[in-house]
Amino acid sequence: MSAQAYPNRNSTSNHFNQSQIGQARAVQFIFIDEEGQFQISREAQKIFEQSQNKVAIICISGCYRTGKSFLMNQLVGDQPVFTVDSSVNACTRGLWFYSEPITIEKEGEIFDIYVMDSEGLGGVDKNQNYDIKIFTLCVLLSSFLIYNQVGVIDETAITNLSLVTNLAKNIQIQRNQLNNGAGANTNQLSDYFPQFLWLLRDFILELADEDGNPITPNEYLELCLKEAEGFSQKIAEKNRIRNLIKGFFKNRYCFTMIRPTDEERDIQNLQKNQSKIKAEFLDQVEELKIYIFNRIKPVRLNSVAMKSQDYLILANSYIQSINNGSIPTINDAWTEVVENQLKHAFTKATRHYQKELKTFCQQYQPIDLESLGKQHKVVKDQSFEILEKVISSQVSISDTTKEKFRNALNVNIKETYEQIKTKVKNEFERQSKDILAELYREKILPKQYSDLQSFYKDWKDLETAYFSKVPGKTKYELWTKFALEKITDGSLRIMKSQESKKDLQLKQLDLEVGRLNTIIEMKGESQQKVSGATEQLINDLQRKLIQSQQRENELSMNINAYQDLVRRKDEEVNSLQEQLGRLRVNSMYSTNGQPQFRGQMMQQNQHIITEGNNDILPPMCGTKDCRIF
Repeated sequence: MSAQAYPNRNSTSNHFNQSQIGQARAVQFIFIDEEGQFQISREAQKIFEQSQNKVAIICISGCYRTGKSFLMNQLVGDQPVFTVDSSVNACTRGLWFYSEPITIEKEGEIFDIYVMDSEGLGGVDKNQNYDIKIFTLCVLLSSFLIYNQVGVIDETAITNLSLVTNLAKNIQIQRNQLNNGAGANTNQLSDYFPQFLWLLRDFILELADEDGNPITPNEYLELCLKEAEGFSQKIAEKNRIRNLIKGFFKNRYCFTMIRPTDEERDIQNLQKNQSKIKAEFLDQVEELKIYIFNRIKPVRLNSVAMKSQDYLILANSYIQSINNGSIPTINDAWTEVVENQLKHAFTKATRHYQKELKTFCQQYQPIDLESLGKQHKVVKDQSFEILEKVISSQVSISDTTKEKFRNALNVNIKETYEQIKTKVKNEFERQSKDILAELYREKILPKQYSDLQSFYKDWKDLETAYFSKVPGKTKYELWTKFALEKITDGSLRIMKSQESKKDLQLKQLDLEVGRLNTIIEMKGESQQKVSGATEQLINDLQRKLIQSQQRENELSMNINAYQDLVRRKDEEVNSLQEQLGRLRVNSMYSTNGQPQFRGQMMQQNQHIITEGNNDILPPMCGTKDCRIF
């Protein structure tokens, strides 16, 4: 399946749209510090750390001053990105890459392609050991390696690629693994090496086999890699190089390009004289782009495509091994990548747990601990799925490493849950109490109760409303505490209402007693003759009134007995009313104890009004003008 580029290549010229490049530039990826140590630049780290995409690397290697940087500029769109110079010195130091990747989709996989230029091999100021390190980094850090060479593949070209003989000595899969040239691990290393393209520049020969039949560049490469006949040491060494190339690079290709211009004076400054470049050469550049894009894949390790951040870990592991004087070990680098992936998965899982539980708490108010516990289990399982997905995809992870991250996630989730649980519990109690207080103010406080039945009805309404608004089991505990507090308050309210009624009745009795005393005083002499028993009765009445008030006070101190007290007070009131009735009867008797009736003749000490033959009762005898009553 052919690659689709994002942004798309121009359908006419296949050049990338220049407006899509923007301020992109060449960024140094790996440089040599003053102490001779390989380092990753901060700018490169920032670029790779900000991306989450998988990465593919097109890296070019080869002898210095062979036009590598010029070609890479053509690949990114005729831009003077990588330094090109006409001097005899190498232009590129370390490894550089074009800061704006080319994003493509291929076989359902989307990834970024970075074009990388490397320092030329065989520089006059560098030794072979340095070249081996640069070439080793190119092999380990690319997914598509271009070996740039001027001319045909001959014995000299084979000799120049003798660097491959050192790959087995400078790269190992496992720590302390014995490498012995073209030994048993050559085929193993091929699983970790990139696709290999032998690019032949300034190629003028016609491709044909020994019989003159046309052949493809790939067929030409395979012919050149066939073992030469002979038994000399030189032939054996070159055959060894050929076998290592075939053994290390299972996916290998060959591509030929003509000379960009025939004018020697222009060849040194082609970057500034684009108009001097042959149209056929530019067409070949476009063909090379398509050729590479149709074959390129992301950088993979143990069949896992590297994301940009993983790639950064991988590169750092390799260069640290080189700096320490040890052999870059693929499995060690892989372990660092995996642990980095696990760290990202761990971080993602913990953030997922925190975010989901926080969202749940914000959506549902109030939240009881039972509901929180159920949601905790659901989100915890989801978080572990995030971690387990990474663990299950890495078969090389040790059980110890797996358990380390599982335990760490479990501890982190537990601590987070306990913190959230405490906050939710406090907030649940606060909101539940607020709901109870609001319902109490709405349904109970505004009303006065004279009996338990009416109070109990409103109390049940309050209870029903509370349970409908507050979820979970904890609400029952809060309701019990609230009920114990407020039911007593409700009973006191009823008792006070009853007391108020009885106080009113007692006041009415006091007024009645006062009125009767006034009547008795107004009777004058008749009142003075009232027996001492009547006065004693009044005193007893007042004393009983005082006792009744005392009993009323005692009633407020005993809520459970208040109904019995009310009943007794009713009886006392009835008794007082009977006594008052008798008092009224007694007040109607005369001084000798005989009752006086309307129309009866009064004694001589009383006034008799006679009008004609009719006797008229004086004003005290019960007429409307009588002032006794």
